[in-house]
Amino acid sequence: MRAVATTITLNEMRERAAALIFGDDWIGSLTDEEHELLRTYPLIARDVHRTDGTTIKIDHADPVPARLASKIDRARGRAMRLYGQYSTVDSWLQAYGVFAYAGKIIDRKWFGTLIRAQSRKQKKTVALERRRGPKPKIFARVVADMESRIAAGDLTLATLADLQDKELESQFSASRDRVRAARAHVLNGHG
Repeated sequence: MRAVATTITLNEMRERAAALIFGDDWIGSLTDEEHELLRTYPLIARDVHRTDGTTIKIDHADPVPARLASKIDRARGRAMRLYGQYSTVDSWLQAYGVFAYAGKIIDRKWFGTLIRAQSRKQKKTVALERRRGPKPKIFARVVADMESRIAAGDLTLATLADLQDKELESQFSASRDRVRAARAHVLNGHG
């Protein structure tokens, strides 16, 4: 009979915490094919010189074979979401003091008790967390974000007016149509 280890590795803790947090949505890792696609067709950070004299790095995509485009897009999306999932898991572990014991041995039994307790707590609150009513309005969020950046002095009306669509889309996390409309609304309100 094989002895059960009394300690638990960081990777095991990440897997158990991820199962608790994400359930079936946990990606865990990319496939070999996805890794190969991302290695062969990477996004490349290139310097972009802006009209105000500054330079920023922005990821650029080279043309890809049409037959692979959807697979590459899926691999990129899964890679980004996986990165976010790992950040969420590590933040959860940190919140429960796991990283406070860096370099020390973590007891498997203690961690199992933590996971079971959080699992019970999570089941009780799932019903309470369901959102009711209309979905948040993106347009209102973007307008409010633009207004708050202007009020804080982080953005001027002139800069807002001069921003290219792709920069607006990136900075305000919304579709180009939505950020254009929000910009027009904000500029008209201050005009």
